[in-house]
Amino acid sequence: MGQQRGSCLGALRTQNVGILQNGQRHNKHVQEVYALAALDLPDFWQDVMTVSVRKCDLAEFTMNVRWQYQNNIKTVVDARDEWLANNLLLAGDTLLGGQVHNAAAMNSYRACFRDDLKGAFSVVDALVGH
Repeated sequence: MGQQRGSCLGALRTQNVGILQNGQRHNKHVQEVYALAALDLPDFWQDVMTVSVRKCDLAEFTMNVRWQYQNNIKTVVDARDEWLANNLLLAGDTLLGGQVHNAAAMNSYRACFRDDLKGAFSVVDALVGH
């Protein structure tokens, strides 16, 4: 599990500089900050998606994703599609975006992204179906 998590997070780091820079394409200063952070802070990108003070609770994660699926289905389906396309940053960001009103759910998601990324998206995939 640790090796899978490490490779997932490594792929996440390689994707997100371009994604974040693209989102700030009109702000050269922010683009430079992202580029410098990626070079100088090797754990920065891991922290972006996984900063949480709690442990992953997949039962709570599942409950939150089910609520999100019932109330904001597009964010869950889009997150699953990004996951299957190996766009890990977009997958996590899209799922988090559906819970911006719920800090506790976002914290739960980040904990599971850190502790059990594959398990978390297995929940999403099973909910959305194939």
